Amino acid sequence: LAGGLNYAFGGASTGPGFTTFVPGEQVPNVDTQIGLYLASHTPSASQLFTIWGGANDLLIGNQSNPTVPAQNIANEITVLAHAGARQFIVPNLPLLGNIPLTNTLSTSVRQGLDAWSIGFNQTLQSEVTPLQQSLGVQIHLVDIQGLLGNIEANPANYGFTNITGYAKNPSLAGNGYLFWDLEHPTTAADQIIGNLAAQSVPEP
Repeated sequence: LAGGLNYAFGGASTGPGFTTFVPGEQVPNVDTQIGLYLASHTPSASQLFTIWGGANDLLIGNQSNPTVPAQNIANEITVLAHAGARQFIVPNLPLLGNIPLTNTLSTSVRQGLDAWSIGFNQTLQSEVTPLQQSLGVQIHLVDIQGLLGNIEANPANYGFTNITGYAKNPSLAGNGYLFWDLEHPTTAADQIIGNLAAQSVPEP
């Protein structure tokens, strides 16, 4: 909206159309975001495109089938590739039963959320090789599930002292916390995720 190249919107789902993020507030989903981008830009082979989505399909949109958002992302890569994009970063999802938003739910519900997350990640993984071959692109998967699993198993190694609660408070201090709010990482966790993403992309 400010003229930059980040077309992501908080609260968006994968696929077409819009998501009602809060009452009276609709945000464009990933297909719509790509359409907005392509309306005024032509991708080049040297650009790096990041597509990260799927969690809102379940948490906001109540999508029960994890293959739907994973295949939506595969379709979105295809649209950008046909327009000229060649390099992609595609992070997978953490286990959604292990975030503050859901960690007070029953064990069975949390296990179901984790199973959904694993199904999404497995479908995403299975889509990558055939897409790379058919489209002539490079897709760099970033294993967020594995990273957060390692952090949760060894929080001190990453500088965290609280991996189940969330840090959002009047002082805006998030020191030691993995999560900032019910769903999103702190700046410290974002830095770790950013480092992993950077390592996944060969330079130049």
